[in-house]
Amino acid sequence: QLDPSPPSILLCTVHTPRHLVQCSSLSNKSKLYACGLDDSSVRMWSWLPAVTDHVTTDSTSCDSRILRGHSGPVYGLSFSTNGQYLLSSSEDTTVRLWDTNTSTCQVSYQGHCYPVWDVTFSSVDGYFVTSSYDRTARLWSTEFVYPLRIFAGHEESVEVAQFHPNGNYIATGSTDRTCRLWDINTGNCVRLYTGSKQAITTLSFSPFGRQLVTASQDGTITLWDLSSTR
Repeated sequence: QLDPSPPSILLCTVHTPRHLVQCSSLSNKSKLYACGLDDSSVRMWSWLPAVTDHVTTDSTSCDSRILRGHSGPVYGLSFSTNGQYLLSSSEDTTVRLWDTNTSTCQVSYQGHCYPVWDVTFSSVDGYFVTSSYDRTARLWSTEFVYPLRIFAGHEESVEVAQFHPNGNYIATGSTDRTCRLWDINTGNCVRLYTGSKQAITTLSFSPFGRQLVTASQDGTITLWDLSSTR
């Protein structure tokens, strides 16, 4: 029998009345929260203990910062494991690396030909994956401005890409209604999962990497066994 789940507690409500929120991300220790907006900016908040007369209280205060540099809506965000960096992907075809301490852009990565829908840091800091309308996913290192691998095989836009927990594989979901598993070392597709009736919009691995779950636009959630194609 499963233990009862702890109660959910609302930490904060973020309002952006003038702009649409396209994506959001929470840092590893929940100290930072970021939203990508349709006005090409990234809004970032940090929750810090409130200090009154040099005494720390239990209440929190929000420090808000605006990161500007993209020239199109921001569709993807991902924090590094240590929270020092934030990646953002945009309709302007670029990915930007931001220093969360100084709120400055460190690098602009170019390579995709069309909007970049998603970006995800690996658990091994320094590597990240992107997915794009150009029908590819790409593996990058923060040390280089060009991609290390290009994963090509989908027939339509690649909506999402995620790292396997062991860091050796990448899963991609596409509007061609398929999900693919790629070997990072070779760049080859090692699994092809078909059967979804509409575009796959999101996916996630189980904690130990034995299963993969995908969700599609028709509201269907599918659980895949990675040891097979079922």
